[in-house]
Amino acid sequence: MEWEIPMYEQEALRGHLTANSQGLRTVFRADCPAWEDGIKKVWLKGTHSNLLLGTLVPEGNRLRLERTISNAMLREKGLERCSWSEVETPGQECKPIVSEGWSDWAPVQSLSLPGMDPVLAEAIRHMKNGIWRREPEGICICCPWQIGQRMPCMPIFCFASYSTRRGGMLTWFLDEQGNPVIKKV
Repeated sequence: MEWEIPMYEQEALRGHLTANSQGLRTVFRADCPAWEDGIKKVWLKGTHSNLLLGTLVPEGNRLRLERTISNAMLREKGLERCSWSEVETPGQECKPIVSEGWSDWAPVQSLSLPGMDPVLAEAIRHMKNGIWRREPEGICICCPWQIGQRMPCMPIFCFASYSTRRGGMLTWFLDEQGNPVIKKV
C-alpha cells in the first residue's frame, strides 16, 4: 500500500513523502526541489507523538531522503497512517510577531486554561508563530496564514476567521474555560 504525506516547513508546502508499506516495514522517500541553505530534518507528525525520519540530502538542485521503519515502531508511536510531516532547520528560530500593535500579546506556548481539552491545548501550543491575549470576552488567538498553506490548529479550524485587518492572520476566540466561540472580527 502506498500513500503520500505532505512536507511542510513553517506552513509552506515543500514537497511530499511517499510511504510504501512492504510487509513488516514501511519505506519513506522524499524527492523535492532544494530551497535555501541549511540542514533540513524531516519529522513524521502525529497527534500525540513525533518521529524523526531523517535529514534531506542535497543532490544537485534536489533534496532526497529514504528511510525504512518497522510497522511495529510506527504503530507504537501512533504514526502507522501518518498524514503530515514537518521540515525543521536546526538553529532556525521562528520569527515572533512583535511589531507595532502586537506588544501586549504572548506566545501560544504560554497559554494555559484549566478546563481546556488536552488535545486542543497541544494543537494550540504547536501553532507556528501563534500569539494570544486576554480580551473582555475571553481569549483571542492569532497566527499568520496565507491562502494555500496548511491550516493550523485542526481541532478548531472551522472556528477560525481570516482578517486582512490583522495583517493576514487567522483568529480564534475561546471562552475562559478554553471552549471555542464564534465572534465577528
